Amino acid sequence: MLKMKSKLQRHDKKGFLALEFTIKLVITALCIVILVYVGARLFSFFSDQNDLKKAEGHLNEINIILEKLQKTGQGEKNYFLYSPNGWFLVGWPSDNGKVFYGSGSSPSGGVIPFSATNDIPKICKSSGWEQCLCICKLFSQSSYAGTIDFLNNCNVLGVCKQVDSKIKLIVNQDSSDKRLYIPIDRQLSENKDLKISLKDNILKITLNK
Repeated sequence: MLKMKSKLQRHDKKGFLALEFTIKLVITALCIVILVYVGARLFSFFSDQNDLKKAEGHLNEINIILEKLQKTGQGEKNYFLYSPNGWFLVGWPSDNGKVFYGSGSSPSGGVIPFSATNDIPKICKSSGWEQCLCICKLFSQSSYAGTIDFLNNCNVLGVCKQVDSKIKLIVNQDSSDKRLYIPIDRQLSENKDLKISLKDNILKITLNK
C-alpha cells in the first residue's frame, strides 16, 4: 500500500513538473512574441521619424526654389527628390480629393463607392493655409479600384509648407493640368528630376521627361 502511494506521489510530481515546464514554455514564447512585436513597432517608429526628417529637409529645399521663382515671377528649376522611399509629393487642394477610394456594402450586396471631399490636410487647415505642398508617407491602398486615400495618408504622417494662394499649384507626374501627386519611388526608379516651373501665376511640379 505504501509502495503504491509512493508511486502515485512520484507520478503526480512528474505530472506537476511537466505542467510547470509547459506553463513556463508558454510564458517564454509569449514574452518572445511581445518583445518581437514591441521591437518591430519601435523600429517602425524610428524609421518613420528618420524618413520624416528627410522629407522635411527636401521640402525646405523645394520651398527655397519656390520662393526664388516667386521673386522673379517666372522661371524653371530642377530638383532631385531621392528620398524617403515609399512617400509621395502632393499639392493641396488636390484633384486626388475627388477620387473614389473606399467601399461599403449595399442592400443588394454590391459595392458602394464613396469619395473624400476636396479638402486639405489637418496641419494646413489648422495653420490657416489655403494651399500647401506636402511630402507624405504612403500607408494604405483601398480595396476599391486600387485607389488611395491621399488625404488620410497626409494626416497620418507628412510634412507640409504653405504655398501662396494667389498662385495655382499643380503637382503631377506629367505636364497635364490635373492636380495629382508624384510618387518618390517612381522618380528613383526612373532616375528623373523634378521640374519646378512658374509661368503666368501657375506653379507646376512635374517629372522631367
